[in-house]
Amino acid sequence: MVKETEGVGVSPQQTTMEVDTELPIPDLLARAADVARVVIRVASLTDGRVFSQVRALIDDPSFAGAIEVRGDLLPEQGEILSRYGVSEVVLENGLDLDDGAGYLRQADYGNILPARANRVAPGALS
Repeated sequence: MVKETEGVGVSPQQTTMEVDTELPIPDLLARAADVARVVIRVASLTDGRVFSQVRALIDDPSFAGAIEVRGDLLPEQGEILSRYGVSEVVLENGLDLDDGAGYLRQADYGNILPARANRVAPGALS
């Protein structure tokens, strides 16, 4: 699923594109090049494709937008996505994203990924 939203008088660089994890990475990269924000919806916490999609967007030099991930995720998955460089992670299952770093520390996975600066400064698209 791909859904592009654009307001009246909004340039393509201000567009938000919403996708799910079923969209193949080549299609995602082709469509995301000119958008300001990609929202990836995750239907199930067992769907690891979101990590591949995020990594592909971050590594693609033609994509300079923000990445938002929403859906059924565990707090530690949200923490890892934040460390990847995702601009915003929204857990839609009632769990608390702030618990993610603590879970990783308790499980001794704290160094699984180095902390990474977000590619888009917080509030830059607000």
